[in-house]
Amino acid sequence: MHENKANRFLALVVGVITAIALVVVTVANKPATQLDRGKPEGAVQEYLTDVIAGDFDAAIKWVDPAGSCKIADLDASYFAKDVRISLVNTTETSTGAVVKVSIETPNGAPMGGYYSEEHVIRLTKTASGWLITGIPWPMYSCGMVK
Repeated sequence: MHENKANRFLALVVGVITAIALVVVTVANKPATQLDRGKPEGAVQEYLTDVIAGDFDAAIKWVDPAGSCKIADLDASYFAKDVRISLVNTTETSTGAVVKVSIETPNGAPMGGYYSEEHVIRLTKTASGWLITGIPWPMYSCGMVK
């Protein structure tokens, strides 16, 4: 009789662990919400998606061509391929916007984990949409690369 209780308890524990693992896998594989490209946060999402995919030709189209950041600056940038990015908030005015994002980079620990930092991406509103100004992540020294 005591052995049956132990087997039932073991089955229950295995079931709970399986359920938790299923939830973690489901949440981790949840696709990102596609934001409106006509809004500042949508423009930033498109830029960051292109950057992470390594499509710098597409990414640089979101950056103001009058600024100091060029495609060579993206070519010289470094970031972990399994970076996680989430929107923190957006502040919009009639002529511009500030989009704050949280960027989580793997910390290399044996059991996983991430470093987290917030970045501000500034945009200006143009007749054709939003353009990123300044020096956006992952570029750090635009105009320095020749």
